[in-house]
Formats: sequence, structure tokens, C-alpha cells
Amino acid sequence: MAASGQPIRSIQEFLGHADVKTTQIYMHYAPSEREVAMVNEAFAPAGNKAGNKLSETESNPQTEIPVDIGAPD
Repeated sequence: MAASGQPIRSIQEFLGHADVKTTQIYMHYAPSEREVAMVNEAFAPAGNKAGNKLSETESNPQTEIPVDIGAPD
């Protein structure tokens, strides 16, 4: 969001931070291409999802450790 020019106050509100100093800690973060793809897939409209097709790395349990982030609140 910061890279797209959004005001820090808007980012602070979006992330739910009470203090802008907390938001500033994360302002330098730039997601990797893989993270961007994962977020885009997760938030794509239902008709635009690519399905359950996994990349070679994701389908091989020996190359990557799965992480359970739990269900959203």
C-alpha cells in the first residue's frame, strides 16, 4: 500500500494499528512475487480463481514445510 502512495494514516487504519509507530515498522516491507501471487489468488473473485493447481514446489512436501495459519476470526 505504501508503494502505491497510500497515506500512512490510511495504512494504519487498514492494519488496525493504534499507534502510527507500529505501522512505520512495516513500511519498508515489500512482498516477494510469490507472496503477491498468493494474496491475489486468495482475494480473486470466485469466477477468476485458477483452481487448486499447485506449483512444483508447493506439491512436493520435501521442498517446503507447510504452515497452518489457522482459520480467520
